[in-house]
Amino acid sequence: MALRMFVLLTAIGGAASTWLPWQIIDQTILDGWHASGALSFGAFCIAALCGAYRPVWFVRVALFVLGMIALVGAAKTVGEIGAIQRELATSFDTPRREAELYRVGTGAWLTLAASLGLIFSAFLWKRPKPGAVTPAKLPRATIVS
Repeated sequence: MALRMFVLLTAIGGAASTWLPWQIIDQTILDGWHASGALSFGAFCIAALCGAYRPVWFVRVALFVLGMIALVGAAKTVGEIGAIQRELATSFDTPRREAELYRVGTGAWLTLAASLGLIFSAFLWKRPKPGAVTPAKLPRATIVS
């Protein structure tokens, strides 16, 4: 039960981080909808539905795949900003302080953390024990003469 709550809170927190800043370029702030966060948002919404559902065999696979999709969405943004910073820092034409104008926002970092939480929780998700989720047995029918 605690793992299901962790998955639900992680998925909701990851989806909410879409509206936080992902890219900060000089005075322009882009949230997840304008970066690559729409992909992560969809993955977190589906992960929240998987966490609310009772434990079945495919939830482990779904959490892992959805966590990887959300990770790719946020890692793309972090990689883009990192490439821009490296390019500006090693360029001889521009001053190095221009590289400081490009930053990764808190929303991308929170999405990375939430997606890693989903991936690790996929490995901890317990499959139901055989016979644990069986419906109540009906009494045997008897023939009355």
